[in-house]
Amino acid sequence: MDPIYIAIILYLSAIVLAFVDLYVPSAGMLLVLSLVAAVGSVLFGFRDGTTSGMTMLTLVAASIPILGLVAIRIWPHTPVGRRIVLGLPPEQPTTALDEQNTLAELIGHVLVSEYPLMPGGQITIDHRPYNALAEAGYIDAGQRIEVTAVRHRNLIVRVTDKPLTPIRPRERIYAVGKGPVAKSASNQSLLEAPANELGLESLED
Repeated sequence: MDPIYIAIILYLSAIVLAFVDLYVPSAGMLLVLSLVAAVGSVLFGFRDGTTSGMTMLTLVAASIPILGLVAIRIWPHTPVGRRIVLGLPPEQPTTALDEQNTLAELIGHVLVSEYPLMPGGQITIDHRPYNALAEAGYIDAGQRIEVTAVRHRNLIVRVTDKPLTPIRPRERIYAVGKGPVAKSASNQSLLEAPANELGLESLED
């Protein structure tokens, strides 16, 4: 048999072995055999002549990126690919989206900065710390600031004269966030409940 025919057979065998490796969990053995067949096709091509060898070398070099792109598209839909993809935790994108929505809800919040922002730092909103960036320059501690945007999970703030946003009770924050479970009103002790909720008039009256 002419070397050129052997080279073509080895080339086609390399492609078939590469595709089979996508569907069969061979621990990479089929991929290794595919590479050996591809190298053999080039060697037998040069045995037939320089032109045949360069042709086979060009085919092998052009097939590698094409097979790589096809494998990326096909592999997630194969039995092995589905098994691995389905094993990924689905909570990650949902958690990131929830966190982004939570930060977006803080836009417009006005508070007093407890620490300086140079320009990055940390602020506390409703008993919870958040990473913050000054919109421009330096913000000293004790200044009134407003949340204007969210950028890369950081709250963008600037100095403002707007009235402060009321602070929500700590129990309510824990109930809607990821902190400890909030105590319900029925479980609060009488000493913890405000006087107006107990029907008692203020002592100042």
